[in-house]
Amino acid sequence: MKKYLAIAAVTFLALAGTKHFMPKTTITDTTTSLFGSGVVNSSIAVCVPKMYPVPLLNQECTVTLSGNIEMPAAYAKLLGLLRDANYGDTVTILLAGNGGAVDGEDAIAQAIKDSKAHVITYAIGNVYSAHAYLTLAGDEIKLANNITLMFHRAAMEDGSTLKDGAALCAGQIGIDRGQDKHQKCLDYFNAQLKQEEVFLASMKHFFTDKQYQDILDGHDVYITSAELAKRI
Repeated sequence: MKKYLAIAAVTFLALAGTKHFMPKTTITDTTTSLFGSGVVNSSIAVCVPKMYPVPLLNQECTVTLSGNIEMPAAYAKLLGLLRDANYGDTVTILLAGNGGAVDGEDAIAQAIKDSKAHVITYAIGNVYSAHAYLTLAGDEIKLANNITLMFHRAAMEDGSTLKDGAALCAGQIGIDRGQDKHQKCLDYFNAQLKQEEVFLASMKHFFTDKQYQDILDGHDVYITSAELAKRI
């Protein structure tokens, strides 16, 4: 699906006036996160066309996604919203945050890809790591003025990446279900590494050749919204 870009100055006052078509159910939670413990002031306007005999088109739903990205189970409502949306619906995902779990990022990105709705991803503040990649996953991409996006390879808490599989598997000794534990560990990391490289290759057109190589080499790559706008 064709992607579009819009650069806009954003204020929280303007966001508070986001228009939604009726009928809808609105759920707001400012104390206990809707998407997980790392999220503050998250809200979701849920379109529920399955409540009606005839699918309702042109529904507008807005989700705010901030704080650390968690495991997929934390996003049941968001994933369900994207799954149940119809052609003609629009889902806007407002993003600002420092990234988090790759599994959660992958689940949301895949749900965006599979959704019948037109999904707008809108970076309303700085987006790093998983939040930055999710910004690029929308059918339409919007970026606030003067923000920064940061991209890099997935890493574990100790800073190791999937390329470090050999070192990480060194301590795996013995047999697991009839198979050598060390080889099983290597197979796992190699499979994950291949999957990551396919994902990064799908995003290559957003980066310069040097930026893309820097990401592959393990660097953190920072890009301004003005620079990224030229490539979308």
